[in-house]
Amino acid sequence: MLGTTFTIPDMNSVSRTLNETAKNFNWSTSSKDLIILLIFAVMVLIHIFSLKKNKVFSLLFSVYTSYLAILFFPYNLWLSHLSLNRLVWIKVAGFIILIIIFMEVFSRNRIFTSSHTGIIKRVFQSIIWGVLNAGLILALLSTLLPLSFLNQFSGLSLNVLATKLAKFIWIVLPMVLLLFSVKFRKHGPGRPPILE
Repeated sequence: MLGTTFTIPDMNSVSRTLNETAKNFNWSTSSKDLIILLIFAVMVLIHIFSLKKNKVFSLLFSVYTSYLAILFFPYNLWLSHLSLNRLVWIKVAGFIILIIIFMEVFSRNRIFTSSHTGIIKRVFQSIIWGVLNAGLILALLSTLLPLSFLNQFSGLSLNVLATKLAKFIWIVLPMVLLLFSVKFRKHGPGRPPILE
């Protein structure tokens, strides 16, 4: 290895921290947190009423692609004259615009064609994918936003979306669910034995 070590966080301390922040959560002072909950609710409703499975997968890939494009864009070459505050908001706007563009491009292809079967299954899958996509988008946006802006949110929202462990979970969880949602076709028992 390269001399780096990875420590697994103690899940008891993580759950204790989340429980303490949930108990100390004050709804009357955290209006920004209501915006986060509203984004989750809107994403779930969009997934329930308008998105098919192929659009869900295209949204997922467009989020990953958009984030990589924004992360590696050479800002110092073309936008070095802008202030840091303006550059942050350009990154956020570019991220959202690229998600929309890439989603349109990916959804026009027949890469992810599939359809939901049954209304119960569709609602259940839409809720799961809506929450995962909203969490992924908000976690990735938290890496682009300045710390002064993020400090306006409650500790619970920051623990769920902006910690390193939370970002890792929000990034990996949709990919893991995607792997489990793919149906592998069985092509039969294999090649018949060669008889001589």
